[in-house]
Amino acid sequence: MTTPAQRRALATHRRRTTEKGLVRVEVRVPNVSAPLIQRVAERLRNDPAAGERIEAAVLKSGSGPAKPVTWGELLSNLPDVSGPEYDEVFETTRGKWTMRPSEL
Repeated sequence: MTTPAQRRALATHRRRTTEKGLVRVEVRVPNVSAPLIQRVAERLRNDPAAGERIEAAVLKSGSGPAKPVTWGELLSNLPDVSGPEYDEVFETTRGKWTMRPSEL
C-alpha cells in the first residue's frame, strides 16, 4: 500500500507531466535498438521542436509506417503460371457431368 504522501507525490508528478503535454509511451525493441530509442525519447522530451526534425529525417529515409497491402496487390505480385507447361495441371475435366446450355 502507498502512503498518503506517496499518492500526493504521484498525483503531482502526473499533473505536471500532463501540463507539459507529455505522455507515457512504452515500446518493445531489440536490445541493440534500446539505446537509440532512449536517446530519441530524451531529445523529444527535452526539445519538442526536435520532433519535427526527427520526423522529417525518418520520413526522408524511407522508413515509416508500412503501407497497407490489399489482396489485389498481393495476388498481382504472385508469379505468372500461365504457360503451356502448366496446361495439364490446370485443365479440369468434369467426368460424366457436362454443362447444359441455359436460356437467359
